[in-house]
Parts: sequence; C-alpha cells; structure tokens
Amino acid sequence: MAEDLNPYQAPASEAASTGTSYGLSIEGPALVVPKDARLPEICVISGRRGPGLYRTLKLTYVPPWVYVTILASLLVMIIVMLIVQKRGTVTVWISDVERIRRRNAILLNWLLFFGALALFVLAGVLENGWPVVPGIALLVTPLVIYYVRLRIVYPGRIDQNRIWLRGIRPEVMTAMVEAAG
Repeated sequence: MAEDLNPYQAPASEAASTGTSYGLSIEGPALVVPKDARLPEICVISGRRGPGLYRTLKLTYVPPWVYVTILASLLVMIIVMLIVQKRGTVTVWISDVERIRRRNAILLNWLLFFGALALFVLAGVLENGWPVVPGIALLVTPLVIYYVRLRIVYPGRIDQNRIWLRGIRPEVMTAMVEAAG
C-alpha cells in the first residue's frame, strides 16, 4: 500500500476549517467580521502576538429598543428578546498573558461573591444588620469587574452575515485588518 489510510481521520478540505480571517473591516468603533470568522493570531485584548490560544465566543445581540418593553412587563420583554435576538460565533486569539490575567480576575470575582455570602451568613448569625452593607457592596463589585475587565468582546450589532465587534482597541483592530490582508 503506497499510502496509509486512516478511516478515522477528518477530511482535509477547506470546508473543514472553522471560518476565515478574510473580510475584516473597521466601521467606527467596531471591527466588522463575517459570522463564524477566525481572527488572526493577534490578542484581541492586548494586541500582542505570540503564545496563546484560540477561544470561540458565542455572541448574542438584542436591539436596544427591546429593553423599553420592560415597561409593559418582564415577561413581554423576555418574549420579544427571544424573538428578535441575533446570534453568531467568532473565534478570537487570546495571548497567554491576558489569559492568566483573566483567570486571576475570575478567581477574584468568585472570592468576592463568596465573601458577600459569608457576610450575609455572619449577619444572620450575629442577628445584626451591619455586615449586610459590605455584603451588598461585595455582590455589586463582581458585576462591575465583569463588565469592565472580563468581557472579551461584545456585539455592537449582528446581521445575517456579519458581526460588529466592540470592545477592541483601535490599534488592535487596525493590526487585525492588516494581518488579514
């Protein structure tokens, strides 16, 4: 046999790849990418090249006007959100340095959350309300850390073919568009 055949090997074709890095453009504060795109090996957080890994993000976009429907009721807003939401995936490169920083921030968030729970339990055990105030602050702090530090990218808009990625620094977007050719 001239060639060893592996019946369990995935087919080697362009269709087997997970998206493309072509078709990137910048529109205002957003990097416009095709759905299911695989971005170049440039960290979306820091702009560094080098060791890292790809991470596939599942993004969901809901138009801002939908949040006004909460005035009718929460159930109406949820139903409208489920009807009009758009979804897409994108694969981004995260450098090892940023991945470690992100992991540490996630650990800090969990510690703050469990510290808040401990303060609530302490308030119940002591039958005193003073630990509740710092407990509430410790519950709000992880939410702020998430939106400021932990969110990698977020969709500014999603249509049938493209995703407008927000939260990427302008110089990183420029480097990605240049690397994609």
